[in-house]
Amino acid sequence: MPILDLLVVLGAIAVGLLGASAIRLVRARRRAEDPRALAAAQRAAGERNAEQLQLEESRLCVVCSQPTDPSVDLYIQDAWYHRACYQALSAEALKSVE
Repeated sequence: MPILDLLVVLGAIAVGLLGASAIRLVRARRRAEDPRALAAAQRAAGERNAEQLQLEESRLCVVCSQPTDPSVDLYIQDAWYHRACYQALSAEALKSVE
């Protein structure tokens, strides 16, 4: 008798898992078929991509216009500089003062 009870419990668990996965599949299919949801997802992805591109453009070196590495390069007065570019710019500024 305990074996029969165990089989009934295991069967109920299996049916519950299959039912839950079927419900998730139906919801995913409906979302994929809904043009409004697809358009909203594409628009959100486009906005994230635009934000990422804007961030990358704002991290260009002012002197040489090459991408900078925030962990290494300098951010001074709302502008990014490579260390070498900033040192060269500082050296030129000192020479012009003399």
